[in-house]
Amino acid sequence: MYRTTTPETKKGFTDVWEKHLAFAKLHVRSPDFEARGSTTHATEDLLAAIDKSVELGAAAKEWRGVRAGALKKMAKRLRPLNAEIKRLAARPDDHPAVKAAPLAHIALLACLTEATGWPDKWLPYNMLYGFNVVGNVPDSGIFRPILPDISETEHLVLVKAIAATNQRQVDFVTTRLRRQAVLAASDPDVQRDLDSVFNISQKEWDPDHTKGGLPTMSVGRTEAQMNKDVGYGKWRPMLRFVVHQERKDRVIDDAKQSRTNESARLVETVTLPSFEWGAVFAGHVARAAARRQIEMPALCIGLDDMSRAYRQVL
Repeated sequence: MYRTTTPETKKGFTDVWEKHLAFAKLHVRSPDFEARGSTTHATEDLLAAIDKSVELGAAAKEWRGVRAGALKKMAKRLRPLNAEIKRLAARPDDHPAVKAAPLAHIALLACLTEATGWPDKWLPYNMLYGFNVVGNVPDSGIFRPILPDISETEHLVLVKAIAATNQRQVDFVTTRLRRQAVLAASDPDVQRDLDSVFNISQKEWDPDHTKGGLPTMSVGRTEAQMNKDVGYGKWRPMLRFVVHQERKDRVIDDAKQSRTNESARLVETVTLPSFEWGAVFAGHVARAAARRQIEMPALCIGLDDMSRAYRQVL
């Protein structure tokens, strides 16, 4: 690890990419360190996709249809195996993974992971049993390696210290909610926010409110029910508040206040595309077209957003 005495640096570590990369090469077993750490360099798979798309041109849509048909046939053949895998997993109906991805085709995902050489070999298993979100979160081999803020030993001590304050967090959240309920009696804005949080949450656990969809969250429970089902002092709630956007309200779970974020020790992080990515991509398309001595295809940029952000599972 690379420690600095600079006081303004968060938790005593500098964010120097060369050191992150050196650390990753020593501690992360993956052949694509540079590719995982870049927002401006296309990976080998993406370059192959660009080259194939330029080659096919307008025929790409039909080609994709043929491939999609082949995947559907494979998925159908693997249904018995998928059902057997889920039976052997013996997950209860309220298991978080069942709620989050009830229709996940584990057998097909395992086959595709193996066939494509996908770095995250544990993906099918995690889709079956759920992903770790606290503790030492293992490296998937997909995202940009980072230098953890804290050692494994120090993190274990931290997690135990946080868990020791579970009941204090329950009392804090309960007191906050009671205070908001009192304020709501005289403040319509507070009442509207509380109603919005409840209604949005209800849509996530109640099939009658999902417009034919499947629930993505376990049904709401009281403090007494949680103490009975999980155990006194064994669970830790997060405050949920609402953000009013132009077209809709969105609920936010405050994982910072609850210290849930601190409970996760990460060795990788997402790399978001930079403003120059469109130009970089277009450059690769132009080179692929030049190699084939064909006219540069027309390009456009799409800024699609998932309708339900991370709670939507396709």
